[in-house]
Amino acid sequence: MGMDASLVHVENPGTSPRRRRLTVLDSVFDDNGIVKELCERATSPTLLRTTPWSTLRLTSNDMPQLILELDALRTTADDSATRDVLDAVLALAHRCSDLPGSELHLEGD
Repeated sequence: MGMDASLVHVENPGTSPRRRRLTVLDSVFDDNGIVKELCERATSPTLLRTTPWSTLRLTSNDMPQLILELDALRTTADDSATRDVLDAVLALAHRCSDLPGSELHLEGD
């Protein structure tokens, strides 16, 4: 079980949450559970909010903090598989911060 990351474009015409439409733009699949394991060991504020059974929705306003936390994890990563997954999630986070109306979803199983 892993924790996948998805970059999502959000459309919400009007004020009703029932009309909210999500379009997945890109995803990183964590088949080996690397992101889940890193989140479970995290001591940083954003990653501490993750759970392995639910989805954490982060807006573009949350991206500067998340990018800092992921960069810190990347610098201490021991193996290339971990760095590769973190690089992919970081790329989604950078895209999210540059794309108005987007969210980054960290999705537990």
